[in-house]
Amino acid sequence: MYLFDLIRAVRLPELEEDPTEVRQRLDRQEKDARIWRDACLLYFQQFSRRPLPAAVEPAPYPLDHCKAINLRLAPGHPGDK
Repeated sequence: MYLFDLIRAVRLPELEEDPTEVRQRLDRQEKDARIWRDACLLYFQQFSRRPLPAAVEPAPYPLDHCKAINLRLAPGHPGDK
């Protein structure tokens, strides 16, 4: 709580962004995180050849689908400069 109050008091310019833009970035981050999670599970599962634990939600698509996704389209990618 103290750190949040300190950041609010400093009022850094980058924290004063459009809430819609921030929400869009967070949505994109969540989508990308799900893709990475699924890709990692599928990748390592091909070597272990074991089923996922019951508590782990399986990926909704095969590993080839994950490999075909180009995450370089994410804004701010260092290779895009």
